[in-house]
Amino acid sequence: MKPTVAIFACLGLLTACAEPPASTSVPGARSVPVPDITAKPVAGGGTVTSRPAAPTAADQAAVAATTRGVALPPLKTARAGAGATLIAGAFYVVGGASKDGPLTTAEVTAPKSGGGFQPFSEAFGFTGGQPRAFYGALTMLDTFFMIGGTGLLTVAAAPVTMDNSLGQPALSKIGLTRARENQGIAFAGGFVYVVGGRSGTETLGDVERAKLADDGSLGAFTVVPGATLGVPRTGVRCIALGKFLYAVGGQDAGGRVLASIERAPINQDGSLGAFTSFASLPVPRASFALVPRTGAIYLVGGISDGGYQGSIERAPVQTGDVPGAFVRTAMGLDAARSDFAWAAEGPVVYMAGGNPGSQPLASAEMLTLPD
Repeated sequence: MKPTVAIFACLGLLTACAEPPASTSVPGARSVPVPDITAKPVAGGGTVTSRPAAPTAADQAAVAATTRGVALPPLKTARAGAGATLIAGAFYVVGGASKDGPLTTAEVTAPKSGGGFQPFSEAFGFTGGQPRAFYGALTMLDTFFMIGGTGLLTVAAAPVTMDNSLGQPALSKIGLTRARENQGIAFAGGFVYVVGGRSGTETLGDVERAKLADDGSLGAFTVVPGATLGVPRTGVRCIALGKFLYAVGGQDAGGRVLASIERAPINQDGSLGAFTSFASLPVPRASFALVPRTGAIYLVGGISDGGYQGSIERAPVQTGDVPGAFVRTAMGLDAARSDFAWAAEGPVVYMAGGNPGSQPLASAEMLTLPD
């Protein structure tokens, strides 16, 4: 029986639009990102509108919703910069950094038959591997990929086993062209794109990509020529929507939190055009979750000039698969957090850990997002 994988997410994914092929299982945000955490291919086509559409009644109702995060059992080990995936309803939190440094462990929780969730426990099938934090997480074709991370250019892959658990990770033969952490990540047209981030003390603006093979493995990462962010940024989050790759928020080389959004056209061969300025967030924000839903994109948590955030913003997806303006909603998290692990399936987003300040968080929560 084929394993059931739902959504995926983490440091900065995502893709939205068109339904994936039958061989790919998709999480709502994915992924959880997962988040939707199983990647969706982007839809090609659509006419780009030159003017934002007026908010619909559904948009207004979603913005006014007062949904709050519901606490889950806490992690055994507080951690930030972890990745996450959902497998057959179980929420896995992988790696990250504790107060003592990067981790090799994974923890898992799952729903109880009578309601509620089991306490987090160690995922015993996930053993070994490099300590990895602030990496790009992506689940595709029944494989959980861990891309880069603090001081790392390696890529590790953990299979989803036939008993619907997360298996032992193995280093891939390929890797990034340079070490990078807290980068954006997105999937579109058969390619994984890694955007910006930080390498040592350098804030990056370049983009790398790798082809996803039919067997679910990744090809070699190469730098995408001509695709450089106008403002290099770390803590950036990305989404492939329609014919464009969007880079949202982040922090510049001076540590300033950014409100700007850039986008680059995705060509049929997977190459990218030049990044140009697209729009701005209402409030500068970095290291958040960017969660696609049907007809909307949600920006959840993160850090701003005012500190760690528990607020949520929403942008409708308009005609031509173009995001509208982000608007602050009445929804909120149970705890303000940035650099947290997250994954989504349908309207439900699961989150754990993160940075609330000088110490990583152990708390976890779930939140239902309207379309």
